[in-house]
Amino acid sequence: MLMDMKVCDFCALLASKEPAPGGGSVSALSGVMAAALGQMVLNLTVGKKAFEKLDPDSKDIILNTQVELAKLYEILTKLVDEDTAAFNDYMAAMRSKDEKALIEASKCIINVPFKIAQNCLKVLQNLSAVAKLSNKNCISDLTVAANMAYSGLKGGIYNVYINKPDKDEYKDMLAQIECMTAEGLSYKGDIECLTTI
Repeated sequence: MLMDMKVCDFCALLASKEPAPGGGSVSALSGVMAAALGQMVLNLTVGKKAFEKLDPDSKDIILNTQVELAKLYEILTKLVDEDTAAFNDYMAAMRSKDEKALIEASKCIINVPFKIAQNCLKVLQNLSAVAKLSNKNCISDLTVAANMAYSGLKGGIYNVYINKPDKDEYKDMLAQIECMTAEGLSYKGDIECLTTI
């Protein structure tokens, strides 16, 4: 399991001649780190004086976002390995020339990065929801998290495109992708504007 590896070992494998893990797994990992960093910010928010002064609805938003980010962390953690497995299965199907296996594997190398992009977008949505409510001393951390999540979103999308989805079969997915990019950029911008240079 890639996520059980030491960071230095994962990076060494990434730098090697092995084609996987590659950009898809790195995109998922970007989402994992974004969700983790977002959780850190909220853990440094809850219980502070500023938090106690918030209205009940705002407190609920923060507490619910903690739960959602924890869920997204788990989902994206699994997708780090799923993306590498999808690529390896595709290459094995290519070598075996098993048409049925190749069709299934071809779907996976499109669907898995799409899931990565979807979940990174959800991380961005959650980060944006708490940006103005969280600990002001952690806004730079939240901005880093937003950029990591956006990188994961775009990386997932790039990996969908590189695997050449059939335009008829995947027209709904491709339409969603266009909206996801704009939406993600908007969330990222909402957070970045809170950071003054």
